[in-house]
Amino acid sequence: MLCISIIISCFVGIAVKAEEPTGSKTASSNADLASIKVSDGTLTPEFEPDVTEYNVIVKYDVKEITITGSVADGTAIYTGGGTFAIKVGENSRTLTVTSENGSKKSYTVNIKRMTKQETNTANDEERSSDPLFVVIDGKDYTIVNDPEQIIVPKGYEMGTTERKDEEIIVLNDKHGKYQLYWLVDENNQNGAFYTRDENDEFTRVNCINAG
Repeated sequence: MLCISIIISCFVGIAVKAEEPTGSKTASSNADLASIKVSDGTLTPEFEPDVTEYNVIVKYDVKEITITGSVADGTAIYTGGGTFAIKVGENSRTLTVTSENGSKKSYTVNIKRMTKQETNTANDEERSSDPLFVVIDGKDYTIVNDPEQIIVPKGYEMGTTERKDEEIIVLNDKHGKYQLYWLVDENNQNGAFYTRDENDEFTRVNCINAG
C-alpha cells in the first residue's frame, strides 16, 4: 500500500501540453486586390494595392462598363465587380475584399460618362493632336504610316519625318527636292499622294515628279 501512495503523489500537479493538430495555420488577413481592370477608359491613378479610390472617364457612346478585380491572396474573395449600366455624369462602384480571417477592404471606382458636347470636344482634341489626322477642304483624311500599304514610285525612297512630335513615313525623291505622303479618306479609300508645305497644308499630287 505504501508503494502505491508514492507513485500517485509523483504525478500530482504535472501539466501535460496538448499537441496542436498537424497542418493548422493562422488565417490570412490579406484583403488587398492585385488589380482592377475596366472595359472602357483608363484607371487613374495607375492601380496600386494601397490606393483605394480611382477615376475613369468614358465617352457618351459608352452606356455600360465592366469592372473586374483580382485578389492578391487566393483565400480572399471580392464582391462588386461585373457589368453595369452607367448614366451621363457621375457613377460609382465599390469593390469589397474579404480576407480569410474576415478582414475587409473596399476599393471605389468613380466613372464619369461624358455628355455629347464633352465627347465631341474630346474627339476634336484627339484628332488635332493625332499626327496622322489631316483635314483638307473640310474633309477628314489619314496619313498612311504602314510601309506595307504604300507603293513607292520610281525615283523615290521611303524615309521618315516628324509631324506633331511624332515620326511618320514620307517618300523622298532621289534628289531631295520632293516629299510625298500617301493619304486615304475617312473610309480608308481613295488613296492618293500629297505634298505638304511649311504651313502643314496638304495638296494632292496628280503628276509625280522624281526631279
